[in-house]
Parts: sequence; structure tokens; C-alpha cells
Amino acid sequence: MIKKLKRTLSTALIALLLHTSVNQACTGAKQMAMGHAGITISDDANSTYWNQAKIPFLKRPALTFTKLVGNCESYRYDNTLSFATPLLGRLGLGLQLMNSSQDIKDLSFEGRKYIIKEGADYNETMNWLKIAAGFKINDNFSVGGAITPKRIHETSDDKKRQGRFLDYELSGLFQKSNLLTDDDRLRLGVLARTWSTLHVKALNLRPGISYTINNKLGDLTLASSYYSALAPFAKYLNFIVVGSPGIRAGIEQKVGNFALRAGMDNAGNRKVLTCGLGYTNEDKSLSVAMKKDYGFLEATLTY
Repeated sequence: MIKKLKRTLSTALIALLLHTSVNQACTGAKQMAMGHAGITISDDANSTYWNQAKIPFLKRPALTFTKLVGNCESYRYDNTLSFATPLLGRLGLGLQLMNSSQDIKDLSFEGRKYIIKEGADYNETMNWLKIAAGFKINDNFSVGGAITPKRIHETSDDKKRQGRFLDYELSGLFQKSNLLTDDDRLRLGVLARTWSTLHVKALNLRPGISYTINNKLGDLTLASSYYSALAPFAKYLNFIVVGSPGIRAGIEQKVGNFALRAGMDNAGNRKVLTCGLGYTNEDKSLSVAMKKDYGFLEATLTY
């Protein structure tokens, strides 16, 4: 039965890879497939993006490439190359190269420095290098952070603008094993991030939680996070908050070398359903994720 299930999953994974188009402003196929609830579930180089406090807990160095294919009038991370490695028992280091873009027609926007007239065709490209580090305080607690120098090019109303910015991140992680059973794991995490563009400098706070338990098929993980948790308090704190608040939630069931994933992103009351598959063979893994007409294709190498 297990062999038959593996063949079915292999066929489904290949079909997804052949028919998926890609587009979403985050990175990590596993994280997207689980509703973008990635704050505590990143167990590879994507920790550099989602929670740098997770890097010291990686078992081995990891290199991950995430590719987007497709077109959509929204903000998107087109290509991402991430590297993370544990170091000296308590430390973890990470690097991430990213290029992103967005194309919007008939845009009207009044920003921090510029006013984009109604009906303008707007294009923006952004390139960044994220430099991340984490420190394991003990087997349960860790902290992390990152700095991200980035360069932005913008075209609208036949005008071209560009700028250089530096963003900052702080993160934390608590994890506890054998809480209710002999093989379960509870994780609590948080990520605070500044976000700078030519028009705005803002702040984003994302707390998250996940719980993993072993069943007859393998590890079952339930995860959730809250996007833009400071949004309800922004008017009292005198700063701009990135994005609309909302709950992100996902589930992953491992079956042998395969992982089945599904989730929902309810940030901004969008109620976007997501799904995906992953396959791991020793030091290599391949994942795909989809939401409606879009998705991610990702390859990871550990060594």
C-alpha cells in the first residue's frame, strides 16, 4: 500500500511541476503551501527569510533555490537563492540573494515622496542581499536577526527613479519536545521586520506557532502565524505597518519521502487556499506549491 501511495504521489508531483505557474510575494515552497505560515516551520535555508533564530538548529548546511514562473499584476519574488549553516554548536549564519518585481496597470498612489498619477503603468524591480545570524541560547531558546541592503528601480509616468535602502530584522524561537507525548514538538516564534521602498518605510510583526506529532503515516505538523500583528495598533504608535492583518494556517503530513501540504492565507480577509508536495531523498529535496493559478518550484541541497 505504501509503495502504491508513493507512486501516486510521484505522479502527482510531476504533474504539478509541469503545469504550475508561479507568483507570490514570499519565498519557500513549503511555507507557501502551508498558507505562508512559515515563522516556525522553516527547517532549511529558508530560515534566512522566515526566522533567523531557526538557523542554529539546522543539522547541516543547506542551499535552496526558489524559482517563480508566470505573470501576474502583483508583487512577486522572482528568484531566490538562500544559504544557511549551523556553526560552532550555538551559532548559525545565512545569506540570501533575491530579485523581485511588480507590474501594475492603472495605478494611482500617493507615497512618501512621489505621487503616481491615476492610470499610470507602474513597474518596480528590487534586488537585495540578506545577511542573517542566529544564536542558540539553549536547546529551547534562540534569537536571530538580519540586515538587508537593497536597491530599487521604479518606472511610472515615463519617469525613472531609484534608491538604496537598509532594512533590519529581529527574530526569536522557543521549542519544546515531549510536551504531551514522547515524540511531539511545540514551537513558538516571532519575526519583526522593517520594509523600505521609494514611497514608504514600514514595520511588520509576525508571531507564529506550530505543533508536530508522529502518527502511523509519519510526522504531522499544524502551523499558524498572524501577519502584520501590529496593524490594529498602528494609529497609536505613529508608524506605518506593512500589509493587512490576518491569520495564516497550514498542515503537513509526511509519508515516507513525501510531504503533503495544504493551508489558507487569510491576511486581509483574502481566504486564499494553498497546497503543495515535497519529496526528499537523503541530501536533496524538491518541492512545489500552488495557490489558485500560482505557485513555487524549489530545490534544496544539504551537505
